[in-house]
Amino acid sequence: MATEVTLASNRLQYSVDGELKNSVTYSNIVSMNYLTEEIGRQMTSNLLMGVPTYSAISEQWLVVIKTRTGTESIPLGNVTGQPTWTNDYAGYVNAETDIYANF
Repeated sequence: MATEVTLASNRLQYSVDGELKNSVTYSNIVSMNYLTEEIGRQMTSNLLMGVPTYSAISEQWLVVIKTRTGTESIPLGNVTGQPTWTNDYAGYVNAETDIYANF
């Protein structure tokens, strides 16, 4: 699912697969933080009581925006159009900096 983020003059807008999901006025943003999710980790064992093996872990970093009325989460691994918003801590810092710069 491609997530497009637009930093407009008075608001942040984000769409998923071309459908507008929300438009947040900058003055309604209370704080921002990050969250990581581990996706797809599975444990397997070939034999009863055998030593388990684990599949590779895929991480998804989220920008969590707390607003006056709730929270919004933007998955950095799905963001298109913001090349510095990578799916890691550095991407979160870039996203936070860009959003606050538009206030």
